[in-house]
Amino acid sequence: MTNEHTKSATREVRTRSLSSLWNVAMQSRRTVLLTLFLITGALGLPLLWYSPAFSSAEKTVWSAAVMAYTAALVGFTAAVVYWCYRVIVESF
Repeated sequence: MTNEHTKSATREVRTRSLSSLWNVAMQSRRTVLLTLFLITGALGLPLLWYSPAFSSAEKTVWSAAVMAYTAALVGFTAAVVYWCYRVIVESF
């Protein structure tokens, strides 16, 4: 019985610490912006919109900036792929 109680308490502490870590991350403007621009791009927009650290106007501006940044990265990648394709085709 004691062993199961200890396991249950340990699980509860881990869950609580992960939950508090998540809440701290959501409250940090720097963490949210770094996640958007360095890790997730447009896929991280829900993180921005769930974060209470930004006002609605800021969320709209940052969303537009992230979408433009993501579009620029996709466009740059497409240009590099097209350039590589042309170089490969011309070499034959």
